Amino acid sequence: MKKKLFNALNKSKDNRAEAGKVDLLVSEEEIIDVKNMLPGDTVEGMLVVENIGTVVANYFISAEWFSPQDKPPQEVALIAESLKMDLKVVEEKEDKEELKEKIFVGPLLELINQSEEGVLIEVDEKQKIRVRVTLDKRANRFIQQLDLEVELLFIAVKAND
Repeated sequence: MKKKLFNALNKSKDNRAEAGKVDLLVSEEEIIDVKNMLPGDTVEGMLVVENIGTVVANYFISAEWFSPQDKPPQEVALIAESLKMDLKVVEEKEDKEELKEKIFVGPLLELINQSEEGVLIEVDEKQKIRVRVTLDKRANRFIQQLDLEVELLFIAVKAND
């Protein structure tokens, strides 16, 4: 996982400048291993995002993906289209998971700046994101033989007041 650090500047009504810091801390360990997946298989993992900045923020998630085998981009795009991503902010209540917000459901290929409105995160708030990946049932052997590495990129901006 990569984390991004941005500074935000907000101009107040009386023309004084007020600085705030947008800063997310994202768990960096590998959360999912998709090796040896068969068509229809699903794997999932959990990551934690924490707002350690000084302002309320909205964050967006994009996926950066590439082949560790140096395969041509069109071949890698085939597997990125065959992997369905399901990203949701969840809360654990009484030993079960409760959906708080849907971020993205669709092909990995389309995971760009999601959710459309951004996910609101308060200062000092921690959010758990469930990441679920499913290999399309129609994936053929060619696709199953390709390796893919994915990094989730978090882009954060100061939330509108």
